[in-house]
Amino acid sequence: MRLSGFFARIIESLKSKVTGTSPYAACEAFLAQGDIFALALVAPLADDEIRVLRTESGRHGVRVLQNEEPGRVYGYEDLIETLSHLPPEERLLPFPRGGDVLPEMVVVHGDLFEYFVMASQTCDVSGEDGPPKPFAAVLPVVTLAGFLSRQQLPIGLHKHQADDSTKHSTIVDYLEAVLRVDLSSERDDPFQLPIRVRQLLKDWKPEARSPENIARGNMINFMKALVDRKKTYIYYLPAENRLGVPESYVDFTRLYTLLIEKAQELMPQRKATLVSPYREDFASKLGTYLSRIATPTPLEPPRI
Repeated sequence: MRLSGFFARIIESLKSKVTGTSPYAACEAFLAQGDIFALALVAPLADDEIRVLRTESGRHGVRVLQNEEPGRVYGYEDLIETLSHLPPEERLLPFPRGGDVLPEMVVVHGDLFEYFVMASQTCDVSGEDGPPKPFAAVLPVVTLAGFLSRQQLPIGLHKHQADDSTKHSTIVDYLEAVLRVDLSSERDDPFQLPIRVRQLLKDWKPEARSPENIARGNMINFMKALVDRKKTYIYYLPAENRLGVPESYVDFTRLYTLLIEKAQELMPQRKATLVSPYREDFASKLGTYLSRIATPTPLEPPRI
């Protein structure tokens, strides 16, 4: 991609903001790759079962959200049948495109994340060198605190033991039960919880080869895996209290889209942005993950 004067200014500006080893700086006036947003955002999961939210008469689902009409969830064929009873000029077929019609509102499975990061390149979303693309690619940012307090893990399973859901627990729940500690005041603190959990695991000295010692090892390994740079689908983000970025990681497997108008509307919710060379490192690792190909085991000559 051509490096215009605009992008040269971005790089120089970001380099000047790097302090120490911090990978973050305050955000620019425009959207940029690596911008970190702090707000609850639903990350939907694609589903082959079509569940469309419309009014009971079949009109667009926005009328339901605005309390203009009662609504219901339709299957695709059910919606087509309902629309057949409307006047032709009112038959808004499923998933309309173009004009000022909002995208179809559907019911899907999804996760709620407290942070997300802009994955699209700056030139596609900034609007500085030309109109931005209509959609932006974003990635969920999972806080380590959220992982510790919400992720069900096989903590109580021994090596080679058959999976047993009764032995799954969150790390916080397990520590509270076994160590008899109260983590309720830190449970929702994305900055303090990881510090407290690491200290508890460091100070805990269970008997060798005991179930508790195995569980402690499992928990430490789970936490180490999140910062392992060998993982191709994880990008680790250290905590930066000054800018309000908690210790967390980006999950490349959860890439999804956001309307550029919505991204622009949410710009005040940005906490920080990745600076050079971390932004390039992030982009390179994401690109490598998306473009990786299977390669054979290296060929070896006969051994003597």
